[in-house]
Amino acid sequence: STHYDGGSLTTIDWGATLLSHEQVRQGGTAHPLCHVAQNIEALLKEGRVACIFDALDEMPRQGYAERFQSLQAFMKAWAPYGNRFVCSCRLQDYDPALDADAVVIAPFDRGRIASFLRRSAPGIAEALVRRIAGDESLEALLSNPFFLQALACINRPFSDAQTRAIGPYVPETRERLIRAFVEALLEEEVRRQPGPLDSTGRDTLRRFLLERYLKDFLGRETLALGMLSDSGR
Repeated sequence: STHYDGGSLTTIDWGATLLSHEQVRQGGTAHPLCHVAQNIEALLKEGRVACIFDALDEMPRQGYAERFQSLQAFMKAWAPYGNRFVCSCRLQDYDPALDADAVVIAPFDRGRIASFLRRSAPGIAEALVRRIAGDESLEALLSNPFFLQALACINRPFSDAQTRAIGPYVPETRERLIRAFVEALLEEEVRRQPGPLDSTGRDTLRRFLLERYLKDFLGRETLALGMLSDSGR
């Protein structure tokens, strides 16, 4: 069993609970995850499940061993049916007891950074590559694909003329990069809305984007910096 919100659930029930998240229920009974949540054990018996256990190293330290053993037993029990399982964690937190094939994702080198930018932000890629090449700390930050994607996203709307006039926009710190990334995502979502949004609507959408795109990745420590809150909340 796995502890969840103070209670105890089997791993299957725990998975069904997560799949039945409030945002899924709000989508109505036609949401495909509703079918998965209601039939997860049957799907496992049919060998139709590909399950990702992301960020194992972010599980609470209290009760970690029990949770780890529960997930390990779950995978060993259902893998023979043909189901597939992927676990992810930071390299330094990998536990060999997992007894699985390991794939290490290395940081991007300068060539891969340039290649990614040329595909993701072709209009401004060369200017970005030149800017990154002159800053070792920036290059180290952008060797992480998430932050590189954020940089490409905030520069993508710039035209060639704007690039020639003012150069690429490269925030000086990781926090400023994430702020700009969220604002870019916000503007993209605002453009998709059927009507204009007032300040309250934009703030609500910003909080939704924070939950959807960033909270799990950045963790509580970075969120505590209040990078998205100009009011100091």
